[in-house]
Amino acid sequence: MESEVLKIIVRGLAKPLILWFLLRRTMHGYEILNQLAEMTGQRFRPGTVYPMLYQMEEIGLITGEWEQRGKRRRKLYKITEKGLRALKQFGDVFSKCFDLLFRDIANLSQSIYQKIVGKESTDVSE
Repeated sequence: MESEVLKIIVRGLAKPLILWFLLRRTMHGYEILNQLAEMTGQRFRPGTVYPMLYQMEEIGLITGEWEQRGKRRRKLYKITEKGLRALKQFGDVFSKCFDLLFRDIANLSQSIYQKIVGKESTDVSE
């Protein structure tokens, strides 16, 4: 159950992460798959990522250009001006949210720790 929730959260961050990867350099789809997995610790299937790439290309956030490598063709993706603006907007909106979220998570972790430690010390004194 918890891993399903994590998958949903991570999938929701996939598009901004893809834009961020492409901000740093052009990549082909397989590289993007690997970067997503490395960054999130979650497995991404081609059937999930490639439709995202097609959609992002269709709305102008990224462009794809076919490259011939020997007998193989692959599509190299890069971020567009529109993609840069979208990534900046994402950063603007979520930087404040994430700051508050992580502060609350840190406080929650401390609270849980204190409850556990407090309970253990209470159990020992009984």
